[in-house]
Amino acid sequence: MQLFMGVFRGEIAKLAARKKYIVFLVIEVLICAIVLLVQMAVEHASGIGLRGLNLRMMLLGFFISIYIPLIIFMGACDLFSSEVSENSMRASLMRPASRFKVFFAKTLAVYLLGVCYLFALFFVTVILEIIGGSSLHGFFSSFGAYLLDAIPLLVMALMAVFVNQLTRSSTLVMLICIIVLVGSYVANLFLPQVGAVLFTSYGQWHNLWIGTTLPFGAMIMKIGMLLGYGMLFFCGGYYIFERKDM
Repeated sequence: MQLFMGVFRGEIAKLAARKKYIVFLVIEVLICAIVLLVQMAVEHASGIGLRGLNLRMMLLGFFISIYIPLIIFMGACDLFSSEVSENSMRASLMRPASRFKVFFAKTLAVYLLGVCYLFALFFVTVILEIIGGSSLHGFFSSFGAYLLDAIPLLVMALMAVFVNQLTRSSTLVMLICIIVLVGSYVANLFLPQVGAVLFTSYGQWHNLWIGTTLPFGAMIMKIGMLLGYGMLFFCGGYYIFERKDM
């Protein structure tokens, strides 16, 4: 376990050393601030107060569906395809840790990157709501929604890691991941029966629990589908990673 934690901390350090993730975090904060300023301008123009404004849930849909997945795709590319193309993956594999531990540590680091952006969004929006004079009504329910939405983010990270095993080109990997993401949203929009079986349909996982309550059988089926996608991506990704000549 100590060896794995050493590998994991090393992968986290690699991501933390890339300044672009700080830049994207700043952009996330700016987007939240701009939305709040727009809402305050509307309040000033219309005389409608912001006491009922829930910035946490208002912005969650956009970030969980588009912004954070793109961050996860970049993180997966940085730890997998980019290292393979730059021949720096060999340094990771020269450590006494097994390939499974290296693969698992990298995958967990990619997922943690997405989770950090998710909860950074929560705390930034809470602070902005306090600054804007809005009440924090529904604080715990919205926090629970963020916790629930962290679950499908894991499947998104596993998908990105799996695609990274198929090619050495990080540009091609990003393109494939974006096509999968956009294609699944388009399918869900125009072909709801097809979109309902895609893992991206459960990005806003909190809607299934906090919103309209589904029958128990339907919930079990959806949980099973999400679990199945996760196992497929993880096992498939590790199988290719284990046999890849690096």
